[in-house]
Amino acid sequence: MPIQKKTYEPDKETDRAKNIKGEIIYIDDAESGRKGYSCIGCDKPMQANIQRKNPTHQSYFSHIPVDVSKGEKKCTYSNREQREIIASDILQRIKRIKVPDVVKYPPKGIDKNPVKLKHSQFIDAFKVRSELTFYEDEEGNIHYGKNPEINDRYLLLRPDVTFFNHNGDPILFIELVVTHKISDEKKIKLRRLGINTISIIVPRGSDQEIEENFRSVKNVKWEYNEVEASTTYLSVSNRATEGILEFDKQQRGIFGETTLCRKSRINNTIRTIKKCLGGKSYHRTEQDFRREIFRIKEATEREEKKLAELESEYQKEIRAEYAGGNLDIENQGREVDSKEESLQLGLATKNWTNS
Repeated sequence: MPIQKKTYEPDKETDRAKNIKGEIIYIDDAESGRKGYSCIGCDKPMQANIQRKNPTHQSYFSHIPVDVSKGEKKCTYSNREQREIIASDILQRIKRIKVPDVVKYPPKGIDKNPVKLKHSQFIDAFKVRSELTFYEDEEGNIHYGKNPEINDRYLLLRPDVTFFNHNGDPILFIELVVTHKISDEKKIKLRRLGINTISIIVPRGSDQEIEENFRSVKNVKWEYNEVEASTTYLSVSNRATEGILEFDKQQRGIFGETTLCRKSRINNTIRTIKKCLGGKSYHRTEQDFRREIFRIKEATEREEKKLAELESEYQKEIRAEYAGGNLDIENQGREVDSKEESLQLGLATKNWTNS
């Protein structure tokens, strides 16, 4: 299934516009009225509507009405898209974001306390890239690139922002979202990649307020965490759960794995194994192993033959060395036997004469 491209609903009322100098400004920094403002998206004239009489109402920019009958195209500018562009730029500049606690929740249907595995912390990046595509090749190896030409069935994920460490390895995916909802398909792909992933709602506000948001975990949820995924839940006492102020049902739902999700993950694992077994790399490795085994077998047979030959030579030398000694012993034995017989014969003759 191909990666779905983000779609943004156009906004008639915007919180940013360009001033007369072409600089993008936030509504709080604008003067009310038509002061040379223009739309960031379509570059058409805009006016600032400052809500001084009703402070509870939000101020905004709006397009100056034009005659639509003249064929003017509707503006497609989106506040959300602009905020996400700003958020991405800020993250590439500050290279830092705060992530929430890592909590292990009990399996669905079990009324037990959650367990905190890791405390909230800041993640620092050596390098930050935006909108990289992560995909796998035919042999199941993971790659990434800006706009790779790859078959849709090999695509995995295109995070809004990716943090990299000093070694060039991706350590954190950041998704800029409207809600913290996640599909089973995405859960499977995140498990396949095994890279920590958070989703964050970019608030309506100035650039400074958006940057401040990255120092807080208020609008942040884990979509995937390697520690949580690899930890088996164990029931603990109430004291061990101190510090977890509330049972976050939304976060539990994100971490949870449905039957469909588990089935799809197993099927994906089987597919990956089959892909690896059928790949050129596997066959190359298998051939190398077979050649190496054959080489070792031949070498072993040669060495065993040499050993047998050496043993045979040593046995011959030993026999030859001691063969003469054995002959002398036999001759000496015969001489002793002969003398013994002569002595016995002499004694017998003497006895017969005396009688």
